[in-house]
Amino acid sequence: MKKSYKIILIISVIFIGLAIIFYYFIYNPRNDFGNRCQTGYNLSNYEYSDGFKINIPESSCYVSTCCMTGHTFRTHGNYDSLNKKLQEIVNDYNAKNNDRKISYTIEKHLWYNEYTLGY
Repeated sequence: MKKSYKIILIISVIFIGLAIIFYYFIYNPRNDFGNRCQTGYNLSNYEYSDGFKINIPESSCYVSTCCMTGHTFRTHGNYDSLNKKLQEIVNDYNAKNNDRKISYTIEKHLWYNEYTLGY
C-alpha cells in the first residue's frame, strides 16, 4: 500500500472517531437518567399520549416521559431565550384553558438545556 493511502486512511479513521465522540458526548449526551434524544432536533410541537397537544420551542428533541404527565425535551438554544419562550407558551396556554394548567422546569447543562413540561 502506498504511503499516501495509509495517511489518508489514518486521517479518515481519526475524523470518524472524532465525529462519533462529538455526537455521543457533546451533541447528544446521556442525561442524569441515562436518556438521549429519541428524535432529531426538529420538533416544534408535541402530542401527549392522551391526545393533549402543546407547542414547544423550535429545534427541540424528545428525551423521555415521567409519570405520564411530564415530558422532557432538549434544545441547544440559549437558556434565557428558552426560559422566555417557555414562559410565553405556559402563560398563553394557561390563559386559554381552565381545565388543565401546565408548568415547566429547565436544567442548564454545558452543551444543551433540558426542560420538562408537565400538567
